[in-house]
Amino acid sequence: YRLTRDARFAQVLYGPNGEIPANWEEPELRAKVEKIGKELGWQVALKSNILDGFGHAILRSGKDERQRALWVRYGRVIQHAHSDMLTFGFEALQRRMLPELGYPQGWTYASSWEFNWGTHYGTHITGVSTASFPRGRLTLFADTPPARVATAESFVRGEEGVVALKKRTIVLVDISDNDCYAISLERVWGGDEHYWSFHGPDGEATCFGTTITPRNGTALGEN
Repeated sequence: YRLTRDARFAQVLYGPNGEIPANWEEPELRAKVEKIGKELGWQVALKSNILDGFGHAILRSGKDERQRALWVRYGRVIQHAHSDMLTFGFEALQRRMLPELGYPQGWTYASSWEFNWGTHYGTHITGVSTASFPRGRLTLFADTPPARVATAESFVRGEEGVVALKKRTIVLVDISDNDCYAISLERVWGGDEHYWSFHGPDGEATCFGTTITPRNGTALGEN
């Protein structure tokens, strides 16, 4: 904020509790940040956008404390890359509904933990290296309520053409100003077997308005 005087930085500094960092010892700037925070609030209103340089597409909706964001990543970096092509995330209700691993806590177990395909959101295609998927491309982006949509895909090519495909469509659907739901549709092709990896936020989950009955087997049957 000191360099740009952009009100959005002041909103972030003001924070949800109106507590400006105590180690900021510039009274004049603190007063300006406090004034902006009280006038505009701490929530920065952002629109859906495409960060194609990074290979990142974000769908957004909602207001104030009910803002939500659903995103898909199709970018590729040179180093420190994760095996997570077309991974996606969902932030709502002021929390990360689909927690993602960021930069490794350390390098001792990074290859078997942070960089592992199983710790992200997506389908592993056996027989095809997860690191072989190149930067993908965004093929659809529609920011129109009540259903905002984005689709991205990535191909692995060999001497005889495409040997593996990953394609993901994400949809952010508004039920009301306060509520929404998210959809992810994934298409994969190639390899020998497909293993889907998914996980949610930590903590206990409670269902409302429905009854859950334990059943044996899988969706294909008891056996």
